[in-house]
Amino acid sequence: FVARLSGSTAEFLQMWELMMFGEKLFSVENGELTLTLSPAIPSYLVPEDGRVSATLFGTTEVVYEAGNSRDLIPGAYKVTAYEITCADGSVEKIQAPCLVGEAAKKVRDGKVKKLTVTLQ
Repeated sequence: FVARLSGSTAEFLQMWELMMFGEKLFSVENGELTLTLSPAIPSYLVPEDGRVSATLFGTTEVVYEAGNSRDLIPGAYKVTAYEITCADGSVEKIQAPCLVGEAAKKVRDGKVKKLTVTLQ
């Protein structure tokens, strides 16, 4: 909770959100909710192990596994897989560039504790 946001603070938070998650997280494609993550993170913010994390909606830890990629520039990498760890401890692996349907709803509804995203 931030009691008062100055214009510069609000702008910084918006830039951080764009860097970590992309411009348009959710959309409806073919009648289904779709979650598309597209981080834009410069190499100097990516540690040696290639793992970058942030918290989405205050509850979901999002971990990007960038492998050998250092500059995470949308269009220069591909999202290849997601590992979803739900609040109840169940784990689901999805090989896809985005989450569609029920998986996207779980993230939106805060039922996902951790989301590991593999980038290549």
